[in-house]
Amino acid sequence: MKIVLAGQLDRVYANARARASGDAASPANDNADGTRSEEDRLLFHRAGTLSALSETVIATPDWYPLDEDEEDGTRGRMDPSFAPGMSLTRRAWAALYDDAAGLVQAVDFLGSYSERSRAILEGIDTPDAWVEDDSPRSLQRTRIGAAHAYLTELLLQAFLAWQAGAILVIGEGDCHLLADVAKFLIEGRRPRPFPIPDLSAIVRSDGVLASGRIPSLGFEELTDVEAGRADPGVQTYAHRLQAIVAAPVARDARARLEAALAAGHPTGLRQKGADNDIAVAIEQVEILGNGDLGVMPSSKASARYARRQFASKGLRTIVLIEDS
Repeated sequence: MKIVLAGQLDRVYANARARASGDAASPANDNADGTRSEEDRLLFHRAGTLSALSETVIATPDWYPLDEDEEDGTRGRMDPSFAPGMSLTRRAWAALYDDAAGLVQAVDFLGSYSERSRAILEGIDTPDAWVEDDSPRSLQRTRIGAAHAYLTELLLQAFLAWQAGAILVIGEGDCHLLADVAKFLIEGRRPRPFPIPDLSAIVRSDGVLASGRIPSLGFEELTDVEAGRADPGVQTYAHRLQAIVAAPVARDARARLEAALAAGHPTGLRQKGADNDIAVAIEQVEILGNGDLGVMPSSKASARYARRQFASKGLRTIVLIEDS
């Protein structure tokens, strides 16, 4: 299966890639020897486990709004380093990024974030959260602010998973951010510039997500993840998990996850000190379209968005449940 790591999971993976480059500056929350903080270490355990249990991890490209002197040379041209499964040109992706950034600014300006979401964004908007390596992502955080860049990429990670037919892997906390954006669009009957998932049912306050468990393999580095993906024991469990995720979402998903775990725990490469098994929920999420707006757009930009139509397919999502 193909997956897209979203939000915090993508952040720790991006930090790991920056560390692996050899010339990155460690963030303030790293330990004295340059290793991750305990919180980020456990997040990487989760991201690394799901990565090893998948066939492909699709990453959003480091393509941002183009400078004027870049445009002529990139018009209509594909870049071979683009994320697998994508069919957009660099110019089209940059335009999509502009749309997402504008939506984030509108939500922020109108104060539409919940308290839970604001707490997440406050933690992201700090140098402690990032490894700086002068990458395009680092420069973009400096240009528009870390919180805005983070949420813009979160929206595009969901789009990327939907467009590529991949599984969105997202933490429970980041679901609140996407749910707030969906609420902003639904309550204001605002046009959607691109497919955006409605996660309101996932963050409902009247219950807990029905979840099963998958093992945490406790990988510490990207090289561990690659070795894990090739391990026969991990592959056997991965095939069981992939069959569960690919099946129609049903009430027995939790029981099937538990049965898969009981049938054979992939302990061969489980790292010493790995944290507890990961509680997950498998959800089929609806995508917000523009067919039911029922109001006249208030601006030319809104009218342009309202004309955009999206396929009705939903978005398969693996939600990683936070420890209570």
